[in-house]
Amino acid sequence: MDLGALPGYRDLIARQYDAIYATLTPESARARHTALAPYLTRVLPALELPDEGYHLDLGCGDGLCALAVARLRPEMTVVGLDASERAIHLARALAREDGLTNAHFAVADAEAPPEGQSERLSALSAFNLLPDKHAALTAWRKRATAEARLVLTDAFATLGPGTQGAGATSLDGLAQAARVSGWRIVHREDLTPLIKKLHEARAWYWPEYLRDGFRYALVAMERK
Repeated sequence: MDLGALPGYRDLIARQYDAIYATLTPESARARHTALAPYLTRVLPALELPDEGYHLDLGCGDGLCALAVARLRPEMTVVGLDASERAIHLARALAREDGLTNAHFAVADAEAPPEGQSERLSALSAFNLLPDKHAALTAWRKRATAEARLVLTDAFATLGPGTQGAGATSLDGLAQAARVSGWRIVHREDLTPLIKKLHEARAWYWPEYLRDGFRYALVAMERK
């Protein structure tokens, strides 16, 4: 079944994540970000951040990646989008506490980002939730500069080529969708051992990403 075809799918996902983020305060969210530092040490180098420009974080949650980029690159403008109002509330609170005037957050669908060109894009643990993955990759390419880089992380199925509908795709399926959408994969990295360690340390809240038959991977792409 294509879950994304069900009426109210996006609202259901937003409510589920609102419930998760409602359990966090700015202080506990910050502690979680600190615990996930080993994850960020793999993501941030893959972005190959320029000194300035725009970074678009799609499905940003409570700002884990977006806030880290804003701290590292004060001359960059960082925009985080998420369908969860509670997640965006937390991200904004953390940005205010840190005095990050270059970080901005909005409630919006990751598949339809606002107009504008970005040098860097990221979608961490968000791609599998999207009902139309081809449309998302195409939309993101339209928002990307000629030298842009996109970094995805997610749990990818070890079997099956499918890329349509909500749910996990395979790395081969992602590569096919990327080619059609105007992206080329330039780097792949298996983060499964790291995610397992973070989960065992209670820093990673989502055990569904560690199911049998899946590998949690980082994929970096550039425009063709």
